[in-house]
Amino acid sequence: MNAATRRVAAATGALTLVATALLGTVQLTTAAYTDEARAETGALTADVPPVVAAIRQANAVDTTAAIVEGRLYLWGFFGAGANPGGGALGAGEGAVRTPSLFRPLTDVVDVSANAYGYKAIDASGRLWTWGTNGYNENGGLPGAVPASWTPLDTEVRSVASSEYANAWLKADGSVWTTGTPAFGQRGNGNSLPQVNPTRVTFPAGTGALVYVGAAYEGFYAVDDASRVYFWGRDYRGGAGNGLNGDRYVTTPVEVPALTALVASEGLAYLGGGYAFGTLLTEKGDVYTWGSAENNAHGGAPGSWTALDGRDLGAPKLLLTGVEDVAVSFQTGRALMGDGTVQAWGARLWGGAFRLPSGAINSTNALAVVYDGGKGPAVEVGGSKDVGSYTLADGTLWTWGENGFGAACGGLTYAACARSVTSTGATNGLYVWPAHQVEVTP
Repeated sequence: MNAATRRVAAATGALTLVATALLGTVQLTTAAYTDEARAETGALTADVPPVVAAIRQANAVDTTAAIVEGRLYLWGFFGAGANPGGGALGAGEGAVRTPSLFRPLTDVVDVSANAYGYKAIDASGRLWTWGTNGYNENGGLPGAVPASWTPLDTEVRSVASSEYANAWLKADGSVWTTGTPAFGQRGNGNSLPQVNPTRVTFPAGTGALVYVGAAYEGFYAVDDASRVYFWGRDYRGGAGNGLNGDRYVTTPVEVPALTALVASEGLAYLGGGYAFGTLLTEKGDVYTWGSAENNAHGGAPGSWTALDGRDLGAPKLLLTGVEDVAVSFQTGRALMGDGTVQAWGARLWGGAFRLPSGAINSTNALAVVYDGGKGPAVEVGGSKDVGSYTLADGTLWTWGENGFGAACGGLTYAACARSVTSTGATNGLYVWPAHQVEVTP
């Protein structure tokens, strides 16, 4: 069972989460917040690193997060009335220069983020929400944490966030959404604004849902018969159904090619970025499809080549022997079986900045970003602009665009020793190679 498969098993109840304490009434007046993010994160288990687990598959702009012993830490940009630290930083907007504890929550097991807002699940299955609410992302609840905080839902197994919408899987096998319906993200056939959470309407005959994952402007779900569904924006083949163009899918449709792969190889991870998707199977194979912009789908072996500018309408094999995957806006990262990490897509935003030869990765090609020299990596993650990996010793390493310190543990480029320009010169907006983030419980 690979790292990603363990998270799926946890979400479907095959593994047990142990709560060390339950969250009672919160007596704080403001909330933490982050930025733009699409993330599907699986529930953490005992064999996931006990010290640090980074936010996974997020599109947070200039904000990053990590879970440390059940507590949530944020760094980078903050604002919009919801501040990291549970109010310790005051009002307004600015930057968190060191990872800041979000005090209202304990026993956090799962976290995702959409644009300027977070969702987190605690060990008892309660779903908490905070941050901006311009598209009803908070499901009718206030953006700032009030004196007595109310969970958005209960008995929640996992949560996934696209740019301005969220979807979560409940223990009863249903999927619910909040946020914008602009591209069909609510999954109920209604494209009008909706304040409260709504249940996704799946086709007749759909079994109990066991997985939900996010793309940048849509969602995937899988039922207990291995059927794969997509809803939201299907742009440049991003749904994986072999169609190009730009379509708004307002209720879930089955994606036969992905169903066939999940049925034959099992499911470890399914999600995507802006107009592309990625599947990691239990077998350890990674398949990609969709947009070729910035080589977001990474290319594929065989007669097709990654750099000829063509979109992929149907899934193609990218990598084998993979333990874990995290994708974001236009990048992907893969934890290999030997503990190394490879990345592809936009090199400045958490992809592979340089090739192993040392040359700037001008084509955004698939390349090694961590060679295992400090011990094996055990997890990959990141946000919209930042890639990350966690090592077996529990340390967290990040790289990418360092707006407000997101890629350098809150440090500005002037204070970050690994800051580079887009051409590799010193003292720029980007971080390369990866920086070790100091997160202290």
